[in-house]
Formats: sequence, structure tokens, C-alpha cells
Amino acid sequence: MRPFTVLAAAAACLLGGCFFEPSASGAFSMQPGTPSDVVFKCVEATIRAQTHATWEDVTLRDGPAGVLETGDFASINRMGVRVRVRYDAGVGKGSIQLKASGPYFADLGADTALATLLSAPCLTSG
Repeated sequence: MRPFTVLAAAAACLLGGCFFEPSASGAFSMQPGTPSDVVFKCVEATIRAQTHATWEDVTLRDGPAGVLETGDFASINRMGVRVRVRYDAGVGKGSIQLKASGPYFADLGADTALATLLSAPCLTSG
């Protein structure tokens, strides 16, 4: 039975179960009623201001649904810094999910990138 367990673990590893994509998540608050477009403009400006080229461009911006994404956020092991922002204008609450993968799942600085977004002056009005 033990050799089967080892083989199953090895197979899971080969299929991606041993790798964890570097990521970080956080939340922010705005004044209730602040439009999602205001929040998304802030996020986009903050991303554009970053000096390293690993940040992905905005690929989804849906104000009515309250979602902004960069890169192909859902993909696993895609190089670059990608972000998904969800924002509920009615209550002024938002969340940020960030992935920062380099070659072989190297961390490109997920915690630092998240801190950069959360410290943007335009996201700290809640």
C-alpha cells in the first residue's frame, strides 16, 4: 500500500499539486456610493506608475459588475503580476487578489505589490 501512496503523491505533484502560485490578498474601504469607475481608475493609475515591467495590462473592466482584472488572472503559472479587484459600490468595500509568478513559481513580490495597491492614496478614503 505504501508504494501506491508514494506514486499517487508523485503523480499529483507532476500535475501541479506541489506548486503554489505566489499570491496575496487584501481588502479596502471607500465611502459607500463611490462609483466603481473611480476605484478602477485609481487601481489602473497605480499599476501604470510601477517601474518594473512585470505588471500585466488591464484585460477586464466591468464597472456594473464591480470587477477589474489584469492579464489572464485565472491562469496558473503565468509570469507577471496580475490582479483581480472586486468592489461593491453600495457598501464601499473592495477586495484585491494578486498573483505574482516568475519562472518556476518564483515570487515576484506578491506582498509588496499588494501593499503598493493598498497604500494608494485614492484607495484609502474609507
